[in-house]
Amino acid sequence: MTREPVGLVSEAMVKRGWIPTGPWSWMGSLRNGAVLPALARLDEGWLRVEVEMAGLPKTSPWELLLAGSSLPQRVSLALASRAPHATSVRLVADLDTEDGEGWPARILDVSEDLTTAASRLHGSALDAPEPEAPPPESIAEMIRGAGWSCEARGEHGFEIAIDGDGVGARAHLVARGGGLRLFAPLKKNAEAGGDQCADATALFLLLASHRLRAVRAVARCEPGRPETAVGWETALPVEPRAEQLDRALHALAVACRHSLREVQALATPALFRNYLNQRNGGSRERAPHTAARASR
Repeated sequence: MTREPVGLVSEAMVKRGWIPTGPWSWMGSLRNGAVLPALARLDEGWLRVEVEMAGLPKTSPWELLLAGSSLPQRVSLALASRAPHATSVRLVADLDTEDGEGWPARILDVSEDLTTAASRLHGSALDAPEPEAPPPESIAEMIRGAGWSCEARGEHGFEIAIDGDGVGARAHLVARGGGLRLFAPLKKNAEAGGDQCADATALFLLLASHRLRAVRAVARCEPGRPETAVGWETALPVEPRAEQLDRALHALAVACRHSLREVQALATPALFRNYLNQRNGGSRERAPHTAARASR
């Protein structure tokens, strides 16, 4: 671990109002008085910054998943296991330090997104979903050139086969919010099994999101469909390089390989009830769902 990343990260965090408490740790405070600790670490060329979201009102896993889906795309909302039946809500941002020479500049953007996301979760209204559009055909040609199967879906962008060990996963690519978004759905009608099924699915994905790298768990409406789908998402710049696209698709494939069958299995009533019971330590207490809607 060199001194250069330490200085770059610390400088970016301080510029966004975070107070250093150590070489790789900071403390931030919001207007409502909430005090949030942040940590960073390097792991195999990846920089991860985490903010522990203390003081959030109690809510269901499904509501957490919906809230995380509306945060800045470079930030994921995840649950970190602290004990057999305890979790803490985290904001997570991953940066590939080997992705060219521009990654130090992106640290400043990520630190701003973390600050914005923390403020939104502590009472501010979530942003309205940004409109989507099909990416340019040149992006599809780049994807095919890297060996991926890519088909046009009209105004709904492109569909890419990211089959992970035979699970049949596919990703949708659209232009959104000044960049590109890749979304790989795992379950197409996540609310069909009722609140407990949705909670079990969301809980599994939020816990997995903390373990996986460069993807985030989200709930979205698929192109042309009214129902809510859950799955993995990753963001790209509006003009990505071929290697960036390839890495993003591989990250989605890995995430699907580690979760698609599990998410589908959690549609079974006996399994999702047992999963929630085990995670809650035998308690059936849960926060009620509200009328929140998935991002579209």
